[in-house]
Amino acid sequence: MSKKTKMGIFSFLKPKSETPPNTYLILDLGTSAIKCLIVKNSITDRKGFIIGYGTHSLPPNSNLAGQILDIHAYTDAVSLAIDKAVNLAGQKPINTITGLAGPKIINHINQQKFTRSKPQQKITTDELQIIFRQIESQSRKIINSQQNANHVELINAAILKITIDDTEITNPLDFTGKDLNITYFVSYAPSLQLNALQSVIDECKLNLVSIINEPYSLVKSIDQQNYLYKNSLFIDIGDDLTNISQISAGQIIHVGSYQSGGRQFTNLLAENLSVSHAKAEQYKLDYCSELLSA
Repeated sequence: MSKKTKMGIFSFLKPKSETPPNTYLILDLGTSAIKCLIVKNSITDRKGFIIGYGTHSLPPNSNLAGQILDIHAYTDAVSLAIDKAVNLAGQKPINTITGLAGPKIINHINQQKFTRSKPQQKITTDELQIIFRQIESQSRKIINSQQNANHVELINAAILKITIDDTEITNPLDFTGKDLNITYFVSYAPSLQLNALQSVIDECKLNLVSIINEPYSLVKSIDQQNYLYKNSLFIDIGDDLTNISQISAGQIIHVGSYQSGGRQFTNLLAENLSVSHAKAEQYKLDYCSELLSA
């Protein structure tokens, strides 16, 4: 899947010479519906403003726990959701960001320590690139040792924390020091899942600029140092997929997706109350809206 863009572990070393696109198309590829946002990018204050949105329901059995099962049906639904967003925004960007989740995605958080032979010398870009290549190589070995790790590709790689001689810093360039500790996050997705996604993107004539691990992006979107979130558990319950992310002491310590969601809960209600699936779904919605009497 050569066209996709991964979140690189070297990203903060790359020069920001290119001006980012003015607008992006954001896709949430669900199990029962497609959600689309058109976001205008503000370079000056690094904010995005939603200028269009659209949703469209998916036909049954076109997606299961993040894996597209019917490319043509999925493409039609994505196109219709995009059309609704375009009608509100008055423009159609082609640069697209989409989330990805699923029980077959392998997420890994690890820490590596590097002892520098010349601690008095400043850390250079070349030295960091060598270190990060070692990190990627080590993470791949760990992933390959896990079950069902064949035919997966890296989609996200990010530095979570860097310390030099036990002092946390944000960018190690030009620092001196002996012991460099790096905590990092990597995410690998099945090639089958990625290739199906790319087929949909190609059919819609879009340019996929980034794939984002959904449970990871959820916790990265909030201020982890805010005391309200420094020790938190985030649970995103979808139709047949639940994403869970955990923050402890302001650091991401767990990211994962599990094949269970609202549909399974509705099925249990229908079975235990001996009612139809539609009636059980309405009970669930009424309960959430506090419309059910005791």
